Amino acid sequence: MKLDLSIIKTLCKQKNITLKAFAHEIGFTDVGIIRAIKNNSTTSDFLEKAANYFNVGVDVFFGGQSKATEILAILDSAFADDKKRTDDIVTAINQAAKVFDDMQMNDDPKLQKKFLQYQRKQFKSVIGNIYVDMLMRLGSDELNKLVALGYISEGVCKMIEFAKKGMSEIENGGTK
Repeated sequence: MKLDLSIIKTLCKQKNITLKAFAHEIGFTDVGIIRAIKNNSTTSDFLEKAANYFNVGVDVFFGGQSKATEILAILDSAFADDKKRTDDIVTAINQAAKVFDDMQMNDDPKLQKKFLQYQRKQFKSVIGNIYVDMLMRLGSDELNKLVALGYISEGVCKMIEFAKKGMSEIENGGTK
């Protein structure tokens, strides 16, 4: 397989950082990284540090994840409606949480109960979709990789972890 360092620009964009910030984080100069990308040549030390920083395998720089990226793109388009609905619900829950926090919910048990009922209702509507079902089957590491690559948001990742914890408690006979 052929080395392709241009993927670094994409990974930086997905992580919402500059090449300069990335270079600083892994102990290289931005000029050195720009030169490496332009010449498509670097050291194995750089590849390892970059892969660790982006939480990907070194094979990503050799086109090793092109199939995985292609599959994720297909899934993304297939689940577009469910993904949009999930993102909208996570946004609504986060907005509701802020409103309840602003209202000093912790001092009012009635507001606490209303918020928890709201959360449960929203989660129930999300749990039924295929997109979430697929994400629920992934482990924490896989979810975090999807966040790092920009396929899902932090909010969706947290919601999935929260839902998995709740499902686990239900399966174990406990309720909260």
